[in-house]
Amino acid sequence: MQLVLPKGKAGVTVHVAPSILFFIGPFLRFFVFKTESGMEIILNGQAKQITDDYTVGQLVSELFPSGKGIAVAINHSVVPKSDWPTRQLSPNDQLTLITATQGG
Repeated sequence: MQLVLPKGKAGVTVHVAPSILFFIGPFLRFFVFKTESGMEIILNGQAKQITDDYTVGQLVSELFPSGKGIAVAINHSVVPKSDWPTRQLSPNDQLTLITATQGG
């Protein structure tokens, strides 16, 4: 049996005997941080799959099309709105998105 990385990804082909794969297969998910469809981030405490080249600006515009009244923090550091278009997200980033609301 062969384990092959997705097309377009740099890597090696590993030949594994089926009997060995039976034992290590369940543990492989602990060693894979990026998936074929992208990567995982933590958004307001929930896991979310995104593509590898996602920016804060793309995420905010997807979730809040108006983009008004939003604050973003990544790994407990506030990201200025001027940085959103260029700030790339990384695997396992912890994002907190806060929206302003009216009240009294």
